[in-house]
This record gives sequence, structure tokens and C-alpha cells, in this order.
Amino acid sequence: MKKEFNFVAPYIAADGYGQAGCQMLLGLDRLGWDIYPIHVWAQYTNEDYLPARALELCEKPFQSKDICLYFCPPMQDIGPQGRNWGKQILINYTMFETTKIPETWPGRMNNMNVIWTPSKWGKEIFENCGVTVPIEVVPLGVEDERVQFVKRDRKPFVYLWMANNSGDNRKNLGMVISAWMSLFGSMPDLPVELWIKTRLGPTKGWPKDDRIAIFAGECDNRMMQNIMNKSNCFVFPSRGEGWGSPPLEAMATGCPTILTDWSGMTEYMSPDICYPLKVKSLTHIPRNTGDYPKEFFGADVGSWAEPDFEHLKELMLHVYENYDEALYKGRQAYKTILAKYTYSRACEKIDTLLKQVMGVE
Repeated sequence: MKKEFNFVAPYIAADGYGQAGCQMLLGLDRLGWDIYPIHVWAQYTNEDYLPARALELCEKPFQSKDICLYFCPPMQDIGPQGRNWGKQILINYTMFETTKIPETWPGRMNNMNVIWTPSKWGKEIFENCGVTVPIEVVPLGVEDERVQFVKRDRKPFVYLWMANNSGDNRKNLGMVISAWMSLFGSMPDLPVELWIKTRLGPTKGWPKDDRIAIFAGECDNRMMQNIMNKSNCFVFPSRGEGWGSPPLEAMATGCPTILTDWSGMTEYMSPDICYPLKVKSLTHIPRNTGDYPKEFFGADVGSWAEPDFEHLKELMLHVYENYDEALYKGRQAYKTILAKYTYSRACEKIDTLLKQVMGVE
């Protein structure tokens, strides 16, 4: 049998699903798969930031194949592509970040042959919410070329928060700013900075301190890597992640990292390689929150974590005052990512699973 399949994904350089979709597309292409992509959310693509080979593959004329892999949320029109109704093997590789998936998801997911998700935590959430088809844990990764250990100069000492949208309450930028101001705001001459990297969302209305730097808008991998390499501590008190690429990318460079001990991030989290942040409580998410698409407005999507603010301050100060220890954890993190969590590793597992679906060893 030919190694071929349809691959439905968003190929968007700056988006979590999109970045991972691009890396899987390229990685499986290198492993000899003949891929016929279907590009969802195409209106958000910025072609200046996509690899040339990914663009080339996305321009292939569509052909319906026996396997269709959806790397996206279970959308309303998820199902067989082309004329393969009732014949196509359907795989949905997806994730969520709270204790309850949207009510429309289980029915759509149970129409699949199998579900893939990046973490054991996510698998348990899906099962608890009524997904009955087989679920396989398939961890994601970091782009191979971005796994590079970096020696860090601590003058100035830079704390970094990074996410796609600074206004996303789930990513919890407000807690980072409050913790940093509480620790260092009254010491204006101390060379300790806070860097905020965001593509979307507000960049005003935060405390006035010349040591708070905002990097907003699109940027290429080289600029992103430069920001990461000059940071001394990555701070990510997220309230919930299906996977959580930003902390993994920081750890891939040896950057000491603080992240919430909950949700999909627990798949790669260990006190040997990072600083797990305690969860104070689980908080029910208000309906009609602006953190979710309109499809979910009015829906019950369960609870997410409320990280412990005092513990966050303790960890941020501990990293600053015990930086040799923090750098040791960072080096161990780099070694772990290199060994287990690159996209080459992820694509090797996907390659094996697709061959199993085909009945080929």
C-alpha cells in the first residue's frame, strides 16, 4: 500500500495548531508520506512565515485518500473527505485545556475511528466527557533546529512571558505582571526586566516601568529565538493547556522555566527539569467568556486552574537568587527535550501509528 493520506490542519506559522501542523506536514513528508493537505483557517495564513516546502505541499491538487488525519478541533464539518463516505479511516488529533470539552465535541469525536491527543491528562478528560472510541497519546514537540542549549548572561536578569494573545485570560499574563511588580517594582535601579512577547491583544494599560518591554506582532523564528536566548527565566502560569508549546520551547534552550502543574503540560513536566507551580484551586469558567470561540458561548466548558500567586512569587525569587541551580535544571530540560520531545520524535510515532492503521509494519 502507498504511504498516503489526507491531512486537514491549519498551516499558520504563529498559531499553536498551525505551527505544529506545519512541522508534522514537513516531518511526515521527509519520512516518505504522500500527503494531500486541506488547509483550514486559511484566511489567517501569513505566507511570509511559512516554510517554502509547506506552501508547496499545500498547493497540491486535492485527491481523496483512504486515511484522513484531522489536526484541529472537531469542527462541525469533520468527516470523510471527497467521495470516500463510509470508507475513509478518520483520525482526529486534538486537545482541550479545561475539565470539560464543549458539548458538541463527543458526538463528533465518536464518529472518528480513533482520537489522538498529546497528553495522558487530555485522554482522561476526553474519556470522562463521553468519548468512547480508542484514544492514543501522541506527544507533540519542538522544532528540531530550535533545540539548542544557550549560555545565559544574567545582566540584566530577564523574565519572559510569551503567548499568542496578551488578552487571553487563560494564559494569565496579569498574574505575571503582578508578581514581577510585587517583587521588583519598588526597586527601579535593580537590573531585572520583564519581557512580554505577544502577537495579538492589548499592549497598553500595564504598569509604567521602563524595565517592562513589549514585543508585539509577527516575527520570524530568528527573532523569536533571539528573544528566548536572552531570557533568564520563562514564566507561564497558564490556567490550562492542551499541550503548552511556549514553555517546552523555552526548556529546549536550557531556559529555567516556571509553569503550572496542571493540564496537558504535566506530560513533560518534572521538578528535575523545571519549576512546577502549585494550583490553588480549580475555578469554574464563566460562560460567554471572551477566551473561547463564539461556538462555545453560553456553553459549560468546566473549570480551569487558578495558580497560587504567592507560590509564583516564591519561585520567581528563588530562580533569581539560586540561578546556578536554575541553570542546572535548564540543562537537564534541554537534554530531555532533545531526547524525547522534538518534532522528529513526534513524526516517528505518527509514522508508526499510520502504518498500523494501514496494516503495514
